[in-house]
Amino acid sequence: MPYNRGMARTPLIIGRPARPPLAPLHAGGGRRYPHCRSRCKHLFRHTCRAKLARCRQKYASACRPVPELAYDAYGNNLGFDPATALTKLLYSGEQFDQRIAMQYLRARYYDLSTGRFNRLDPYFGKLADPQSLHKYLYVHGDPISGVDPTGEEKTLASLQGAMTTFMTRVKVRVASVFSAGAAAIGRFFNEIGTRTQQLANAVLQSFPRLQVLQNQPVGRRFIDFIVRRGDRVAQIEVKYSIPQRTGDAFTRLCSQIQEMVASGQGQAVVWSMRPPTVAQLNRIMNTVGPEIYNATQFCHGFEGLVGFIRLYFGT
Repeated sequence: MPYNRGMARTPLIIGRPARPPLAPLHAGGGRRYPHCRSRCKHLFRHTCRAKLARCRQKYASACRPVPELAYDAYGNNLGFDPATALTKLLYSGEQFDQRIAMQYLRARYYDLSTGRFNRLDPYFGKLADPQSLHKYLYVHGDPISGVDPTGEEKTLASLQGAMTTFMTRVKVRVASVFSAGAAAIGRFFNEIGTRTQQLANAVLQSFPRLQVLQNQPVGRRFIDFIVRRGDRVAQIEVKYSIPQRTGDAFTRLCSQIQEMVASGQGQAVVWSMRPPTVAQLNRIMNTVGPEIYNATQFCHGFEGLVGFIRLYFGT
């Protein structure tokens, strides 16, 4: 099955670059500017200021921000015309064919307006997964949790691409969100948490032999997932990243770890999309104690979650 290494190509949103730093002070008290080869005897000199102003004007006009492109879940454009976009790589980072208003996904074309492919899926599917038997459905009817760059199947590789794209978009949005105020920051973190759980659930659901229960009470806390296969049970708490410092989020995570271990209901697992630092793990160990810490499995990233499932459940 041809595949583009599992990475969804998504155009980056490029904003205006930061203003170039001033040159260092010279011994004479002035600065050497990029367009002035002489040593300035004063902090500002008329010729240097004029050349620097022209440079900044040219710099600003050449670096206009690229407009943000928005889509609904199935890829229909919101508030922009694909014909005027600066790139043909649009929804999920794949090529959009303006002539037929469909997206090229190698094996087939995808019609964004209907959420269906234009012809039969050459992949037969899995009998244990009825959604995979649908011959026209896009990513099992769940475009929030995956992409289909081959036009054949919503695979683990496509979920890996979705995670990579999600982390890239989070990095792009961080600066603008933090400058928008406390309310925007709160909504942003809620969106991150919800999306992280959706992606983790999609990975778990891709293993048809697993029984997956969401938001289950364990002691005094709720845990994101209880996963079973036969007599094997895992309690999995999902985070985008381990809390950076002591606070409500960190206290809640430590309490969840303690409740999972105390319950004795299988393996306690903390999975984060971003890799934790040594300092973060040491802070958890110092809070919950070495015994509880050593009874907890920490893993991160797509490979970490899939690797744990395969190793622990033998799938």
